[in-house]
Amino acid sequence: MKEDADLILSLPCSSSNVADSFMWHSDKLGTFSVKSAYHLGCNLASNSSSSGLNLLNSWWKFLWRLKVPFKVKLLVWRACHNWIASNVNLAMCGMKVNCFCPLCSTKLESISHALWFCPTLKKVRTMCSFFRNFKVTEGMRFMEFMIICMNQLFPAGMEFLCMIMWRIWYRRNGLVHASNSIHAVDIVPWADSYLEDFKRENFPLVIDYGAHRLRGIS
Repeated sequence: MKEDADLILSLPCSSSNVADSFMWHSDKLGTFSVKSAYHLGCNLASNSSSSGLNLLNSWWKFLWRLKVPFKVKLLVWRACHNWIASNVNLAMCGMKVNCFCPLCSTKLESISHALWFCPTLKKVRTMCSFFRNFKVTEGMRFMEFMIICMNQLFPAGMEFLCMIMWRIWYRRNGLVHASNSIHAVDIVPWADSYLEDFKRENFPLVIDYGAHRLRGIS
């Protein structure tokens, strides 16, 4: 890089007549050894692990503080642990099932697929204007997907998203077991109304200014 080259060239020359030599920055004497490299690798791994643990702890605290019904938090918590009965998870547990999504029949039914990326949910994603610029893909683990959302949404937006996902899973199970026929276009308005009623009943002093604008409800 030109910037690096300019920075190196700007360094003053040594006044002593000593030849240049290689120095290993992780050793007091500047000498490379397998032992010092091993300790450096352990420290880097430890820092990375600590950072990941802090991120997970932040996510769990954030989730349990959301102002949504407990059943909604429980679904998201189970989904993050890969503990909901999508067809892929059932197959991994040894059950003889068709791993493809029972609604679209075009892709494997992972948790991320079932709760957000299924083609039959296109209308839901379109109605959520706050989600349009998110850089997420179906191949992500569900927890990774939710952490990205947490970092880009206000709590009210995450509450709305979790409420939508609960309704999506409820609709999926109803269609699979022929107990209901909820249309995808009705999911977002229902979640908006249900969440508003829940907050009015349980958090009457909380005024969610601009919630409808944030949620993308027209």
